Amino acid sequence: MKTQVAIIGASPTRRYAPWADDNWTFLAINEIAQPRYDIHFELHPRRVQSAQDLAWLAQCTAPCYVLDPGEWAEGEIPQPVRFPLEWILEVTGGRRYFTCTFAMQIAWALAEGYTEIGLWGIDLDLGTHRERLVEKPCVEYWLGLAEGRGVKLTLPRESTMLHRPYVYGLDYENEKANIERVVDDFGIGQTWWTEMLERLGFRYQGDAAEAEVHYLRLARAMKTGANAVRTLRGDA
Repeated sequence: MKTQVAIIGASPTRRYAPWADDNWTFLAINEIAQPRYDIHFELHPRRVQSAQDLAWLAQCTAPCYVLDPGEWAEGEIPQPVRFPLEWILEVTGGRRYFTCTFAMQIAWALAEGYTEIGLWGIDLDLGTHRERLVEKPCVEYWLGLAEGRGVKLTLPRESTMLHRPYVYGLDYENEKANIERVVDDFGIGQTWWTEMLERLGFRYQGDAAEAEVHYLRLARAMKTGANAVRTLRGDA
């Protein structure tokens, strides 16, 4: 059995994943294209899938974890597998705390006995309100549980998961100023961040390379509220 598992999201740091290393088990999520994957996770009900989602799932050649194989018609997913939630809870301690698929993937990897868990493309600080407020804390909880049990965690250098630049109390003024900027950014983001992502999708109409350049520019701007506002207004 492989001992390293790579959990992949959609943000730009996915490029740093060890795609050429066959020692890793690669997990995919929500019909997001990636160079390779060994197991797919579609942990949303059948009723919320779009026609595009269903077309992708019909071509999925890997085992695909779903919540209930019985709600899928024959052939809609070639290899559906019931996500073993109750077994995972039994193995990991029973805390029923899941707000996103990434958290469920980490819990699954922990229960399966992987000794190294890597996350790439999971920059939830740059996501929607839900991703920033609800999903990131849950992912960090499961990462902390895994690390506490001796699992090695591998994250991109750019990741803010389990990281802040200053230590509370020891770097008091710097830490306070940094967190105030984070809070300010979120307040600004309340009004335009989701709208901006929609504008990016419309503007580039599938040109992933151009969209990513703009995404990275915007992500850098998100580090301070003033720069973010200027970027969105077209002043920078």
